[in-house]
Amino acid sequence: MDVDPRSSCFPRLGSAIAPSFKVIGALDPTLIWRVTVLLTPGTVRLDHGRKQPVKFLQPQSPHRQAEPPASTTVENPALRVGTGRASAHHGELLQGVFEDEHGRLHRALLTLPYARQQAVATFWPRQQPGIGTRPAGRSKSARAAHLTLQHLGISGIGGDLTIESTIPIGHGYGSSTADVIATIRAVAASAGATLQHASVARLAVAAEGASDAIAYGEWALLFAHREGAVLEHFGREFPPLEVLGFRHMRGQPVDTLRHPRARYDSGEIELFRVLRGLACRSIRQQDPRLLGRVATLSAKINQRRLRKPSFDALTALANEHGAFGIQVAHSGTLIGILMDADEVMRGNRVAALKKSLAGAGFGDFTRFAIGTDGARNP
Repeated sequence: MDVDPRSSCFPRLGSAIAPSFKVIGALDPTLIWRVTVLLTPGTVRLDHGRKQPVKFLQPQSPHRQAEPPASTTVENPALRVGTGRASAHHGELLQGVFEDEHGRLHRALLTLPYARQQAVATFWPRQQPGIGTRPAGRSKSARAAHLTLQHLGISGIGGDLTIESTIPIGHGYGSSTADVIATIRAVAASAGATLQHASVARLAVAAEGASDAIAYGEWALLFAHREGAVLEHFGREFPPLEVLGFRHMRGQPVDTLRHPRARYDSGEIELFRVLRGLACRSIRQQDPRLLGRVATLSAKINQRRLRKPSFDALTALANEHGAFGIQVAHSGTLIGILMDADEVMRGNRVAALKKSLAGAGFGDFTRFAIGTDGARNP
């Protein structure tokens, strides 16, 4: 594969660099990669909450669903019932260790958005401190509510938090992060405040220790999930892809915070530098096939940390059906086969593919699209 060094994803490193690069090994991570890339990550802006006088509006009964209040920032907000929402994701397209502009390494990921499943949080403010949750035991969300009030400069105030979610727990959909981000948005809405995406992400990491890039919606970016910071914004939407998602029916839910952190060797870190550049190129040039190959390689590397059953058979099956590649939840059980969105519309091969997967013990199928107009969710 030729990599054009004039692309901003692979900036020129000096006169010693040849006019084009060759990636050796047909994207096989077990072989040597003879390419060097230097990427310039983006920056993150943060907003800062101000202390403001607090007034209350009488909340409605918590047994009724509140309408989301307006998201306009006001000078002297009255606390009222606030509602926030957040979507799930379907694992990652890329996850590993990447450099910032100072050469420091950060764990980071490129999230695959999955808007069909959502969490909705409703915050009912009260003048007594403390946060109650329903369902009970949502300690991460309660902490997120407290931190958001603190961030907004509001003290001595508590509330009751109701969370409703359709997102399955423990398989890589980002259920706890969706709960936390929906909570942050609900509390901010209660104060009539608007928070920047970066602030929401940092609050989420503070509340639960690690967070996916759900706060940024469907933006394509490399996100340091244990710091709540953007390493690089790839500058465009995802290229058009149809995703057939599933998991092995014997797979057990994974506690992401208790799961051991992946340790990568120097060769893998060099490979991640290449994959980062290729991911950037695939998004900026709207090349879904290249993005599928990046995702497959990232999934292969992850097999050394959290194995997916029958992975080699899955990649062969994907190739047989003309798919672009495979993506996984790197700390969950989810798997997705990435297909050409337009080709799926013309000739639907999904039924035969699902039948083969079901025969191999896979199930819980879902199908969705990204990077398309009127994304289909059959």
